[in-house]
Amino acid sequence: MRLRDELWLKGREWFQNRSCSIPPDDALIAELTSPTCTFASTGKMLVEVKADMKKRGLRSPDLADAFLLTFACNERRKQRYRKPEPRNYSAWAV
Repeated sequence: MRLRDELWLKGREWFQNRSCSIPPDDALIAELTSPTCTFASTGKMLVEVKADMKKRGLRSPDLADAFLLTFACNERRKQRYRKPEPRNYSAWAV
């Protein structure tokens, strides 16, 4: 549904593989475990939005978001942006 949901799911899968480790940072661990997940009618996982977390009295999971941004790989960029075709003429003549 959203890039944020995709990154949280990738992080979850990374932890499920159990071939990983993170520093013993209590704040990071608390933020990674604080959002709840629901499922859309399409079956896709949705991570709790920050506004709903705020209503529950939780802070924005900034550390967790920063950590999960490491899973934003270049796969999307490769699909969205293609290398421009080589031109047979110079740019100033256009």
